[in-house]
Amino acid sequence: MKKEKAKNHNKKKIIIVGAGVAGLTAGIYAMQQGFETVIYEKHTQTGGLCTGWDRQGYHIDGCIHWVTGTKKGSALREIWDNVDALKDVEIIQQDYFDVYECCGEKIYIWRDIEKLKNEFITLAPADKKEIKRFIKDVKAVQKMIVPAESPVNLMTLPQLCKQLWSMRGTFSVLLRYKSMSVQKYSKRFSHPALRRVFEICMPYNYSAAVFIFMVATFTLGNGDIPAGGSLQMANRMTKKFLSLGGIVKTGMLVTQINITKNKATGIEYITQAGEKCVDNANYIISACDVHTTFNVLLKNSYHDSAFVKRFHQPKIYETQSCVLLTFAVEADLTNYPYSLVLECEKYRVGVTDYEKITVRNYVYEPSFAPQGHTVINVLISQGDNDYLFWKSLYFNKAIYKAEKQRLADVIKKRIEERFPELVGKIKLLDALSPMTFQRYCSSYNGAWMAFRIGKGTRNLMHTGKIKGLSNCYLTGQWLQPPGGLPVALTMGKFTIQRICKKEGMNFRF
Repeated sequence: MKKEKAKNHNKKKIIIVGAGVAGLTAGIYAMQQGFETVIYEKHTQTGGLCTGWDRQGYHIDGCIHWVTGTKKGSALREIWDNVDALKDVEIIQQDYFDVYECCGEKIYIWRDIEKLKNEFITLAPADKKEIKRFIKDVKAVQKMIVPAESPVNLMTLPQLCKQLWSMRGTFSVLLRYKSMSVQKYSKRFSHPALRRVFEICMPYNYSAAVFIFMVATFTLGNGDIPAGGSLQMANRMTKKFLSLGGIVKTGMLVTQINITKNKATGIEYITQAGEKCVDNANYIISACDVHTTFNVLLKNSYHDSAFVKRFHQPKIYETQSCVLLTFAVEADLTNYPYSLVLECEKYRVGVTDYEKITVRNYVYEPSFAPQGHTVINVLISQGDNDYLFWKSLYFNKAIYKAEKQRLADVIKKRIEERFPELVGKIKLLDALSPMTFQRYCSSYNGAWMAFRIGKGTRNLMHTGKIKGLSNCYLTGQWLQPPGGLPVALTMGKFTIQRICKKEGMNFRF
């Protein structure tokens, strides 16, 4: 008993700021390694961007469209299962990723890669050579193992060799396509409909390599949908962390990381009641927005050249935000596409013009809507200039609200033009702008993912270490573009592995 008491007394403490996927993952692994761990979250709900909410008897999913790492036996799936995100959860597999209606054609991105190839060639026999090259590149990327066992700098020689061998075909794909936009890549195809698919498959100027990686993940069976959506997944992770003895303090706004002689000693935070408090720890992990970490929590006292460069070159390193419109449909949409990319009359969002909409049909989640009804949403990509537009409206609530309603009416009209049988059956449930993401997650320029990958961008594989601080770490999706849930997951784990290395501990998994 004395030994156990001494052991508990000598436990080192970790404070994590932010209870998103990265923060919860770091918390779970920290508890499994024997650290005392407390997570501070400014909202009353954990999950960060991985969340959902109810409106008018419907459920809105604010995050997951699909998740990388759903394939059993993959390294990512092991982590998802360990944090209880996907463990014992139904994984919904669709036959196709998207269906595009372009130039009078209907084109499917099928899960079956041979079916995908054959249908492309049947549609556009003149593009047979380029189609085969595309399929070859997709298959090359399929062989890549997503680095998930440990950070590259902590890999053993066998692990590193295995990782590099799996990426032997991926390097050539990256070299050819990373700096090539999907718009430029689309010109390789002569068939107008196929060319249009590649032109609009990703946001403007996005790297063609991203689309190839996305198709590779899906056709491999490693990118599917966990039943129940984002909020349930976040709740499962929170429950796992609490079951290990971790502590989550919600409704706590962290205002500062305290530093003494270049060493983080703890945090200052404000409770919902307005009380100012301090908590001390041996390690501080910031699992929130990187810009907020440097400029608010660290009071601009510490900088990182990699991030400074990116934040000051928005034309090259543009952040990714979006407008998310969710509608209730008083109809059963079982026989409608579950993900439809639809060409339409031009419309403007922020300062950007669009000629397509992507309609997500949640008919596969019957609990999201009353019986016989369905939830749909439309996600519209937005960049830094669009953020400035929304910011200019935000402080006049009447104008801001009117612009969101105007946009919702435009999108609703486009959907009704394609599906006239739904006229009078569609109503707006909620409209999110980049300002929503900034308000909810304090995210830089309303970003919901990290920097875009495009022409002129350089890869960022950040360790999370903050120069000049020995015991304060960054974690989360900002450490590796383009971000997203899988990056948040792996970075959360990697951060604890680095702390274990510093402590001379064997990382237990």
